[in-house]
Amino acid sequence: MMGRRLAERGLVPDVILSSTALRARATAKLIADALGFGAARIKTDERLYSASADEVLQVVGELGSDVVCAAVVGHNPETALLAHQFSDEIHEMPTCAVAEFTFEIDSWRELADAEPVSVRVDTPRS
Repeated sequence: MMGRRLAERGLVPDVILSSTALRARATAKLIADALGFGAARIKTDERLYSASADEVLQVVGELGSDVVCAAVVGHNPETALLAHQFSDEIHEMPTCAVAEFTFEIDSWRELADAEPVSVRVDTPRS
């Protein structure tokens, strides 16, 4: 459902970073399928399992300049903490919720210190 909503908005990430946990990988695959691309764009990283917000930002910061849009599939409470770091309005991330942030940065390494230009949260119930 959430992958379909992303597709309807034209939001297609160049890469989906996923925790190595089975549920996270399954979610990443469902999103990729809904967006019309295969598992080749899914990159699993064991550092995303039980990662702090700073650790997630470190993994994202390693993305190359060829990646314009990235998605991260992770776990709570870490996902909610990361989302809250970019928006004081976000306090929780229900299962399958999607937080979208737009940044004006030149490199993914700048993300940790950046403020989003826009924020959108979508949940299965919204």
